[in-house]
Amino acid sequence: MLKKNLKYLLNISLISSSNHLCLSLLERKAKENRKSKNQKKEKCEYQYSTESKKDHDSLLIIYEKLDKDN
Repeated sequence: MLKKNLKYLLNISLISSSNHLCLSLLERKAKENRKSKNQKKEKCEYQYSTESKKDHDSLLIIYEKLDKDN
């Protein structure tokens, strides 16, 4: 029962983490498009949020380990 509840909570965390990553990528793309239009298509580089990616990856690893146990 505890594993099932933990797996459920991890699943919710993974979904939330995925949504956060998608939203941040969309926001960066929108900023890039605005800047390129406003600055005569000057190149803009953005760093991906490595912390969010690491958090998401670690949650995924834990979820997969729990899935293997069942």
